[in-house]
Amino acid sequence: RRHNPVDSIRRKIKSNQMMDQVSNPALQIPKFQSQNFESPQCNIKKNLEEILKKRTFRSHGSTSPHLITPRSDGVF
Repeated sequence: RRHNPVDSIRRKIKSNQMMDQVSNPALQIPKFQSQNFESPQCNIKKNLEEILKKRTFRSHGSTSPHLITPRSDGVF
């Protein structure tokens, strides 16, 4: 069987993604699924705040907590 560079790159990317997910789940980007198809932006701020609060509690002993704590500077 001949070496396929595309398959090799795909395996490496998949492996890296799995390692990133296992090593630091607090830095993963959440996937939102809307229950209401007419207004997918509904409650996004609330959802993000809840996720950020959970991440802040989970990473309480982190060396750089300012990277994951929510800011209140009116971004939304």
